Amino acid sequence: MEIRRVCVVGAGTMGAEIAKWAVQGGYEVAIQDVSETIVRKVVDRIHETLLRGVPEQDTWHLMVEALKLEHPEFFEGLSVPDISPEQLEYLVHAMKGTTNLDDACRDADIVIEAVFEDISLKQGIFRKLDAMCPSHTILASNSSTIMISRLAVQTGRPDRCIGMHFMGPMPLVEVIRGTATSDSTVRNIVKLARDMGKKPIVLNKEWPGFVANSVSGGGGREAHWLLEKKIATVEQIDDIAITGLGYIRGPFMVEDFVGLDVIHDAQVSIFEQTGDPMDKPSPLLEEKLNRGELGMKTGKGFYNWS
Repeated sequence: MEIRRVCVVGAGTMGAEIAKWAVQGGYEVAIQDVSETIVRKVVDRIHETLLRGVPEQDTWHLMVEALKLEHPEFFEGLSVPDISPEQLEYLVHAMKGTTNLDDACRDADIVIEAVFEDISLKQGIFRKLDAMCPSHTILASNSSTIMISRLAVQTGRPDRCIGMHFMGPMPLVEVIRGTATSDSTVRNIVKLARDMGKKPIVLNKEWPGFVANSVSGGGGREAHWLLEKKIATVEQIDDIAITGLGYIRGPFMVEDFVGLDVIHDAQVSIFEQTGDPMDKPSPLLEEKLNRGELGMKTGKGFYNWS
């Protein structure tokens, strides 16, 4: 099967980026969200960025540019297809933004779900997509923690359900096959990710949190424990991680950037799937949430950003 039409469900930070990357990759794109205001903002921003060359100056994109300068090796060999300016203009103008899920996905070859990390919400969306989409449509989830089989079971097409975890500004995409995901579905997703300028890595099997969040979550929990025991300060722990262990950013800096609420929800999701007390959010993280200190987005997290 050839993928030509991509539908993205959820127009938040990740959904907006996925839609833009798909357009740049030469795909026809529809993006859906429950908020008309958010959908319109995303479509307008993609127009400005891709057609008028308006640079994106938010923290997200500034970090991407910094990463390219500091670690060009991360991006070697990654590129989008060579499409003409006329084709790009056509794809941008043809991009559909809507609040109507059926309108967005009815002719899609793949739907990428990118709503927030709530399994009940995601399962409900997969049930709706299964009923609305053509029989050949692949259903992918950008979940950062939820095993794809828990979503695929809500559909009649588990062989065409797959995890596609985009790692924010990093070029990596974790590709997670469920127990019934077909080889052809994996091949289609790998090609799509490459066309979007990303590096897909197909995991051998699914696991809550996959690889990236399992590794980063373990390091983050240890960093929280060291801080709680007053063994070192936030700045010292991050400095040691960078200068001693070769991290690009320290664990507390990364958590502030991602959002402490997002980190918390991811850890709760993993704990609900594993039942391992080690996967529960730390008391320190719970305290931050209770005080509304969520990182860069609120001006304060482990660091003061105001």
